[in-house]
Amino acid sequence: MSMAGYLEHIEVENFKSYKGIIKIPFKRFTAIIGPNGSGKSNLMDAISFVLGEKTSSLRVKKLSDLIHGAPIGRPVANRARVTATYRDESGELKFSRTIKGSSAEHRVNDEVVTHQEYNKRLEKIQIYIKVKNFLVFQGQVESIAMKNPKERTQLFEEISGSNVYKEEYEKSKAVMTEAEQETQFSYHRKKGIAAEKKEAKQEKDEAEKYKRLREEYADSRVTIMLFQLFYNERETQALRNETLNKNENLKRNLQLRQQLEENIKDKKKEQGKMMREQTALDKETQEKEKELNKKRPQYIKAKENTSFVMKKVETAKKSLRTAEHRHESHMQVIKDLEKQIADIDEKRKEFDGEVERESEQEGRDLELEESQIHEYHKLKDDAARRSTKINTEIEKLQREQQNDQEKLDAERRKKGELHTQQKQKMKELTEAKSRAEKLREYIVTSKKTLADHKKLKTNLERDVENTCVRIREINIELEDVMKRQGDAKVDRTENSRQKGRAELLENLRRLFSGVHGRVLNLCEPIHSKYKIAITKVLGKYMYAIVVDTEKTARDCICYMKEQCAEPETFLPLDYIDAKPVNEQLREIREPRGVKLVIDVIKYELPVVKRALQFTCGNSLVCENADDARKVAFGQYQRNKGTYRAEDHFPRRNQAVALDGTLFQKSGVISGGATDLKKKAQRWDDKVLHGLQSRKEKLAEDLKQEMKGRRKEADLQNVITQIEGLKMRIKYSQNDLENTENGGIVGHAERINKKVAELDLELQNFEPRFMEIEERMRNRESEIGNYRSTMNEVEDDVFRKFCVQIGVPNIRVYEERELRKQQETLKKRLEFDNQKSRLTNQLEYEQSLDTRQNVTKWRDTIKNDESNIDKHKQEEKKAMELIRETEAQLQKLKDKKVERKKKNDEKVAEVEEFRRDLAKCNKEMSQYQKILSAQELKIEQKREVRHSLLQQCKMEDINLPTLGGDIDDPTQDTSDSQSLGASQNTQNTSLLYDKEERLKINYKKLRNDLRDLDADEVESENDRLHNRQNELQNTIQRIAAPNMKALSHLDEVKSRYHESKDQFDNIRKKAKKSKQEFESVKKSRFQSFNQCFDFVAAKIDDIYKDLSRNNSAQAFLGSENAEEPYLEGTTYNCVAPGKRFRPMDNLSGGEKTVAALALIFAIHKYQPSPFFVLDEIDAALDNTNIGKVAEYIKSMSKSVQCIVISLKEEFYNKVDALVGIYPEQGDGCIASKVVSLDLSCYPEASGDQ
Repeated sequence: MSMAGYLEHIEVENFKSYKGIIKIPFKRFTAIIGPNGSGKSNLMDAISFVLGEKTSSLRVKKLSDLIHGAPIGRPVANRARVTATYRDESGELKFSRTIKGSSAEHRVNDEVVTHQEYNKRLEKIQIYIKVKNFLVFQGQVESIAMKNPKERTQLFEEISGSNVYKEEYEKSKAVMTEAEQETQFSYHRKKGIAAEKKEAKQEKDEAEKYKRLREEYADSRVTIMLFQLFYNERETQALRNETLNKNENLKRNLQLRQQLEENIKDKKKEQGKMMREQTALDKETQEKEKELNKKRPQYIKAKENTSFVMKKVETAKKSLRTAEHRHESHMQVIKDLEKQIADIDEKRKEFDGEVERESEQEGRDLELEESQIHEYHKLKDDAARRSTKINTEIEKLQREQQNDQEKLDAERRKKGELHTQQKQKMKELTEAKSRAEKLREYIVTSKKTLADHKKLKTNLERDVENTCVRIREINIELEDVMKRQGDAKVDRTENSRQKGRAELLENLRRLFSGVHGRVLNLCEPIHSKYKIAITKVLGKYMYAIVVDTEKTARDCICYMKEQCAEPETFLPLDYIDAKPVNEQLREIREPRGVKLVIDVIKYELPVVKRALQFTCGNSLVCENADDARKVAFGQYQRNKGTYRAEDHFPRRNQAVALDGTLFQKSGVISGGATDLKKKAQRWDDKVLHGLQSRKEKLAEDLKQEMKGRRKEADLQNVITQIEGLKMRIKYSQNDLENTENGGIVGHAERINKKVAELDLELQNFEPRFMEIEERMRNRESEIGNYRSTMNEVEDDVFRKFCVQIGVPNIRVYEERELRKQQETLKKRLEFDNQKSRLTNQLEYEQSLDTRQNVTKWRDTIKNDESNIDKHKQEEKKAMELIRETEAQLQKLKDKKVERKKKNDEKVAEVEEFRRDLAKCNKEMSQYQKILSAQELKIEQKREVRHSLLQQCKMEDINLPTLGGDIDDPTQDTSDSQSLGASQNTQNTSLLYDKEERLKINYKKLRNDLRDLDADEVESENDRLHNRQNELQNTIQRIAAPNMKALSHLDEVKSRYHESKDQFDNIRKKAKKSKQEFESVKKSRFQSFNQCFDFVAAKIDDIYKDLSRNNSAQAFLGSENAEEPYLEGTTYNCVAPGKRFRPMDNLSGGEKTVAALALIFAIHKYQPSPFFVLDEIDAALDNTNIGKVAEYIKSMSKSVQCIVISLKEEFYNKVDALVGIYPEQGDGCIASKVVSLDLSCYPEASGDQ
């Protein structure tokens, strides 16, 4: 985010070392550099001066010393001026401060203003001269780093402005304290006057009531005695009646306990029987589950077989439909051929009839006379005779021509048939290849599915194997845990007292952070053989609770009193006197095996060591009692520290044997007991609790792993599916091999061979066609030659005849007839050829048996469908078996659930009986305790009655009686004191019996005192005694009544009212002063805390940024959370890669970085638009200078930074340089300024 405003330039005129008018420009990040003594710090003073800093902070004694040359007595002018030009979004703002003599003039935008107005205008742009949020002077960083906590607090007070309230705070606090003292004095004065008033009133009452009090005192003594004796007899009788009732209840509870024990015994028998039945059901359920797991693969196998056969039937049906389609097409071809033959026959008949009709019609058109016909035939015969040889040759050639034509037609038909056969064979080959391709695709798909199933099988086998291994491991570990539990031999049932103590400890640890735990839980023996010895030494401290401080112990005790808990022993670590261990005792060599008790105890928390030093001291543990006796009494210690018998310096030590025999320093010897061994078993309780937790965890893990066993059924299903896939792949491969080897390959070879033969034959047809056609053409030419010769003969014979009939030649006449005949013959020959071709094709089509293929596929489908029914029956049978087994299994599970429910009911009944029995035992125990307590109470009541009667006799209190004398029962009391204890007890009982026969007359006791409740008796007794004591004290006090008490009482009352009014006024004044103090205190706290919390929240991030390391840490803390300005403020930093050390132990560079973090955090609280820093890098090395420079550069994006520095590593990162150099003048050095704008130059990389 861009900065709102910035310091554009400073203009100094004759200020300190700057002579004349010098204008100094600034950029966002500007470095002021120059040699020592050149005037850099004077520029800092100029900035401080123009921004309102006091003269005392500018290193001069008086204001006029700021003029150039004034310190040496030669000022260059009578005035000096500094002007700061500030620019923001609203425009330019000029602050000018001019020195004129001993005073300063303030201007804002060339307008003269007061000092206060000047500061207000500065504060509007976030410049606070009191806080100095824009300046860091030379050496200020080091001074901040070396500040003590109290000085840091003062720094925060100045920054936060809370010091404004300091004077008012102390003044109001003093006023409040003085008001409280006056209130206390007035209160004591009022209290004294009230006591005096009370005394005067008592003096007055004494004179009036003296006689009455004496009478009342005597009556009260009798009343008290009658009251006490009355309720003593009543309570004694009530106790006796209650004792009788309790005895009856005890007898009933005893009978009830016997009945409950019998019921529990019977229920346990029933429960054992049901548990055995439950176990049998579990076993039967497991067997049924195994049986079901075996039957499921059979069903899956049957289902796979059914699916395979059904797919096979579908394939066969497709093949059948193809065969039927071929058969239908074939039959249609035959029908078409037969129809074509019939059509040809029909057309032949129609043609013959048409030819016959045309012959009859043409015969009528050209009719010769009979003589002409006779002559024609005669001439024809003559011509025939002449051309007999020629006709013979022509007929021969025509026959040969006819034969060749028939042969050519036959060859053409044969070629067409061969083409048809070739197409048929190619079609069969294509279909066979298509079927083989489908088989291959099915095999590939099945193999892929098989591979996936095998992979799944491998994963399942691995999971099942891992589950089995894990189950075995858990069972082994569980057996070991149970064995160790058995070895512990500790009763696992925890009584209610132990549970209550455990709950108490948990509550204490939750409520009080300083509670560590019981000694028993915080340590343990290094070996089990030391358990009894350690238990003996610890003694009562074994269950003691270790806490950090005495205050924590007292808080715990208060809490226990509130909760009415049992007493506990506490060991406050800051209160107990833990003596150090005598290291010489560790050097004992004889007897062997002697060790310090504290050395055979292991613990984790370091604080436990002090508690053990207190509880164990320098106690030694030995292998046996003799060794313990020697160490305790028979050993002597030499000066050099070894124990020898001949040394002359006896030393006693507390020693304990492994069996628990303890030899104390005082000589007391205490041996181990059964109770000690039982108490030592508490060490095993810790182990047992751990074992129990481990057992529960293992049981839960075993339960989870048993769920994984369900994958075995999935694995079996996968194995079955794999077997089914293998069988289908095998069948498909066999089918493919048979198709390829015996079917497609052989068939393809035959077809290819046949096609090759047909191609060869088809290739041979063309030469034969050409040969026949060539032969026919030659023969046709030959026939033409013969016909020309024969025509010449005929022309010669029929020349005259032709003239007669009017035709050029006889052939014209014959052509009419012959052409018709030839056309007719040709047409008939075409009919014959077509019929012959169709007949041959029909014979070929009829020779192809397509029905056989249809029959074959129908038989295959029929067989497969019968197999489908068979497999479906098997599948149905397997499914029925599975359902039957599942039904049986469900019945077993239902039965198991029912049995478990009944078993739970039995267990609940047993538990109910046990609770009733426990309740009964508890009631019996309570009854027995109550009976013992009541018998004791009765004896106490009898003793009290005896004491009361004795008191009446000794104090001469006359009790009214109905029979007997009070002196009779007590006259033998003095005689019984010389007898023995048993005889004395017997005589006392007899005396109590005699006293019971003494009947007291209680008519003098008021009725309201004879009808009190039990809780009212004691209070009434106390009231009567108090009344008696009051009467007695009053009588003693007013033995000599004062007759002037009345007037004295009036005077005291007047003074009392006066003191009361004075006390109320003073108390109101104190309350008001306290409210004023609290208001000032709140304002000061809020002002201080607002700044402190902000800085504490920011300082860690800033320190990390300065250190360029997220492991660096900075902490601010207050020593007084309620009033932090009264105490110190702690500031600690953890340098990157180092452990925590106090601020004083940090290096100079680390202190500087820490101080800069604090300065920058404070600046963020009240950020000024520009920040001027004077040689803050003086104590930094190059690495830290680079880090600080990078941080300030990033900071300059939002705050203008002006830094005075002599380090190149620092000022090479700035946007502009301001160089200051000295120039010798007239006896005074003058500072000159040069500036360089670096923003137009690119930043250099790390290696430049």
